[in-house]
Amino acid sequence: MNIRQLLTLTHFCQDCTLHTAGFGVPGVWVIDGERTHTPPESPVDFLFLGEAPGATEQNEANLEPFCGAAGTILTQLIAEVGIRRYFLTNMVRH
Repeated sequence: MNIRQLLTLTHFCQDCTLHTAGFGVPGVWVIDGERTHTPPESPVDFLFLGEAPGATEQNEANLEPFCGAAGTILTQLIAEVGIRRYFLTNMVRH
């Protein structure tokens, strides 16, 4: 299974009641500071995996992981150590 197949399976998953509990928060790729929901052609260097999206992530208009206060700190720390290509996501989407 490749990353695109995995994303399709998880994006449309309705195997449990979590999909009705709020908006799903998909992962986001960050390449040189730019966020995108489209996988890049070449692999990224790091994966940052959170437990589950919080209220801020599920209520934001763009529904991105790590967009709250903790995400701001994480993004600053990642930039400080020089990581430029990574994927942010959560173990569960809801």
